Amino acid sequence: MSSKHVSRTDWHEAISCALQIDLRDYSHLLEYHKEKSLSANNNRMDMLIIKKHPGITIPKHITSIFRTHNIFEIKGKNDSLTTDAYHKTNGHAGYYIDSYPGTNTLTRHDISLTFPTLHYPRKLFNHLTKECNKTIDKPFPGVYYISEEMYPTQILVIKELLPEDSLYLHCLFPKLNNPKLINDLTNDCFLHKNSELYTKYMNQFFISKTKGEKLMVCEGVLRYFGTSSEEIAEKTREQDKQIYLPQIEKLTEKINQLTLELEIAKQALNQNHTSV
Repeated sequence: MSSKHVSRTDWHEAISCALQIDLRDYSHLLEYHKEKSLSANNNRMDMLIIKKHPGITIPKHITSIFRTHNIFEIKGKNDSLTTDAYHKTNGHAGYYIDSYPGTNTLTRHDISLTFPTLHYPRKLFNHLTKECNKTIDKPFPGVYYISEEMYPTQILVIKELLPEDSLYLHCLFPKLNNPKLINDLTNDCFLHKNSELYTKYMNQFFISKTKGEKLMVCEGVLRYFGTSSEEIAEKTREQDKQIYLPQIEKLTEKINQLTLELEIAKQALNQNHTSV
């Protein structure tokens, strides 16, 4: 784990790493471009994933819609997926097709759009269904297809995604309170702790979970830091001995001294009473 202190979660990095890890079994088929530049005036796509072999299907819920060039617009904890962001990304796709370099040309059939978001985009869905007459389908938990768009389009609501399909994405949901999932995540991450990709993810994961929230301490989390609850308990007992035992001994000695002084005082009082 990096020692560099980061005060706020970089959701672009967290979600980008989660996508790459959840799709790790198919990394040989995919090419990732983060913050892909579109033009000289600094227009960028949050992420572009290129599928190297168009004819091969990747059997994951979050990639069922994939074409050759897959554009991502990422939204984090404090950003909602607005109509402006939605339509802006459609514009990015058109510009990407027009400016694609080389002799090969792209068409709209080569493009898909994906919007990972932590929050259910209620206002956007109302806009699309009521004002744009679009149909929204939900083929898998957390995966929403927008029909009749220029490009195949999906919105991923992270908290609804199935952990067995997208564990790393799902676990980014800020109010995650399932200790088994946290253990599964950190135990798996521990196996890849020497990988920069996993380290980046875990940095962002812990920042997001410890800022304003109480992170459940699970064995997997402790293991990631090279310890366990038994080791912590043993260290605590040892610290208790070192800190409290001397204090208890001093207090016991003082009580014994006070008891002795009280006994002497009682004897003196009895002698005085007898002499009177």
